[in-house]
Amino acid sequence: MNNKTFHSIYKYVFLFLILSGLNACIDPYDSDFGQDNRVLVVEGLMTNDLQNPDTIKIQYSYYVNESLYKKPIAGTQASIVSSTGLETKLISAGTEGGFLPPTNFRINSAEKYTLKFSLADGQSYQSTPQQILPTPTIDKVYDVFNAKSRLSSDGKTQLAANEIYLDFQDTPNQKNNYMWRYTHYERLVHCITCEANALYVAASQSCVKNAQAFIRNPPYDYQCNGNCYNILKNNTVNILSDVSSDGRLIKGKLIGKIPIYSLAGCLVV
Repeated sequence: MNNKTFHSIYKYVFLFLILSGLNACIDPYDSDFGQDNRVLVVEGLMTNDLQNPDTIKIQYSYYVNESLYKKPIAGTQASIVSSTGLETKLISAGTEGGFLPPTNFRINSAEKYTLKFSLADGQSYQSTPQQILPTPTIDKVYDVFNAKSRLSSDGKTQLAANEIYLDFQDTPNQKNNYMWRYTHYERLVHCITCEANALYVAASQSCVKNAQAFIRNPPYDYQCNGNCYNILKNNTVNILSDVSSDGRLIKGKLIGKIPIYSLAGCLVV
């Protein structure tokens, strides 16, 4: 089998503007790299969050007509190997090329871990060893209401939100990169709205047109049966490197903007 080591590849595109007097010349940039072949892409995280374990995805990426497509690779076998030689096989998670560790897997911050996987065609790959560092203690977390915090989906209106901030002490003499994610649980009163002349059918959990009895002209909202929640996740990537703040107290780091959809409040994890 062929053994290959993959590294993170970063492409930086610099746009140089040459200014002459009051005139600016900008050359058009063609984003088509001509990559009509497939590219092997590995993405994912490892944490000790047992309730929301992170998925490691191993996929092929295709660049066609200025659009990016991803496709899972059938027959892939993957595992995590610790620096002490302990190998943990990853479990296939669905059809999206994802893999999860077993439920009894725990990370030891004193060790380094290597991702290994092999494809059905016999090719095998492994990452460089990575050490997973413990998360610093959060000193303070608080929220501030902002009436003009978020832009609406059409970009025309400023929407209110509760902005969440935190303070924490960065670990000195250690290269750290931080990422924050949140899950927003919003209690729902109405679970579905059926348009005019349609009824809700529980078996299919959908609205069905009814041309005979129970015809209703206006749309109708159906209340939830029990506890129902709308589950939202952050749609932006929030990261921070401590290259300029090593060992310092980091105060007022904005980690989320939670929109206000209901006066009943919400839960943010």
